Amino acid sequence: KIGQAPEGKFIGFGQANLSEAAFDDGIIDAQIFFDKTRTFAGLGFRSDAQNNWEEFYLRAHQSGNPDANTYSTTYNGQTSWQLYYGETTSHPTNYSHGEWFPIRYVVQGDLMDVYIEDMEAPKLTVALEQEKREGGILLWGLGISEPVWFADISIEHDAGEIVGTPIPEKPMQEGTITSWSVSNAFTHEAVKGQLDRSFVEKMTKISTDQRGMANLTQVQPTAEGQDTVLAEFTVSTQRDRLVKMDYGFSDDVTIYVNGKAISSASDRFFSRDYRFLGTVGWWDAAWIDLKKGVNTVSFAVTESAEDPTGWAVQARIVEHDGLAFGLPQ
Repeated sequence: KIGQAPEGKFIGFGQANLSEAAFDDGIIDAQIFFDKTRTFAGLGFRSDAQNNWEEFYLRAHQSGNPDANTYSTTYNGQTSWQLYYGETTSHPTNYSHGEWFPIRYVVQGDLMDVYIEDMEAPKLTVALEQEKREGGILLWGLGISEPVWFADISIEHDAGEIVGTPIPEKPMQEGTITSWSVSNAFTHEAVKGQLDRSFVEKMTKISTDQRGMANLTQVQPTAEGQDTVLAEFTVSTQRDRLVKMDYGFSDDVTIYVNGKAISSASDRFFSRDYRFLGTVGWWDAAWIDLKKGVNTVSFAVTESAEDPTGWAVQARIVEHDGLAFGLPQ
């Protein structure tokens, strides 16, 4: 039993780690039981000493909805569920509430078939984000007044085959930034109208995924007083020009061009409407005033340290003719 709410408490979370599982490829089977309450049940694998792992979890209360479940990847112990959503990572599954039902994950290389109740055909085939490695298995439950139950867990190493095909991501548009320079984390209180670089101690280059999104937890997770990073790229132009930049982020952002703030926005949970999950998409745009030569575009991205659910940034300049993208020196 995982995720039981303690007496007098509203939310109960629990996690069990099978650190000696030494799992890389194979089959993971389990039985799950939950009622029709706001309840979550997750199973992760390939967990390493740095708290990196892959997982797929179920949302009991969203049965039949597009977000009934989702794949997510975890770097440095920080979940990223707001970054992975839609038909490539979720399936509108109907659950048998109040009854035991089986799940099965077949993992081979960079792919995973997910079976829920129906063991004849996978509900979804997922392209995994992290590189294949041997690691532990973990179970977790988040129960809003009701627990999650797991039973009959079995692991078959080097077994099974992938029979499904992942739904392809939409092609990345030209002009999408594919490399970012990301700073160490610092306090959001440093984010002001003029860029304060006194908090920056180091910069790390990271690449985006095939959607053009940079998962910032690859650099480090958030913590109290360390909830903001600078993510930067450069744009070179032969003449002054004004261009439109589409962007996405989580949770909050202030954008600077050559050190001057031009825009800020928030995409927190419920910030747009009562069902907005704080997901990262091409929801926002800004016009950036480029000067002849090299221009530095800086995103000060803030993620809640109390409830971290995904830390990311993405940007693209569709009308990019005559522009060259790079990283600050």
